[in-house]
Amino acid sequence: MRRCSPLKRPSPFIPAGMQFRSASSTNLGRLSSLADSDDRARPLVRYARTIQEQRADYNGRVLTLRERDLTALATVYDCSPDAFAAELVDWGVSLEGTDATM
Repeated sequence: MRRCSPLKRPSPFIPAGMQFRSASSTNLGRLSSLADSDDRARPLVRYARTIQEQRADYNGRVLTLRERDLTALATVYDCSPDAFAAELVDWGVSLEGTDATM
């Protein structure tokens, strides 16, 4: 499986016709602790904080990454939105397909 990685310079586009999720619920507690142990997660953490500020969503537990968020983050990480969603699962921050209760 190809790993996503942050780019120094974002790709100018995401190829047309890609199939991907419309949203992904993200565990902010796990994301915060991941940022301390994995440098690759830092752009995601910054993006999540920005989304929280823009949406005035400060419950601090779960953040929904919408389709446009996944597309933007996939561009930053130089992969497809599906590959990025899979990366969220690999990192243990996605609540998709888990029994996690908050």
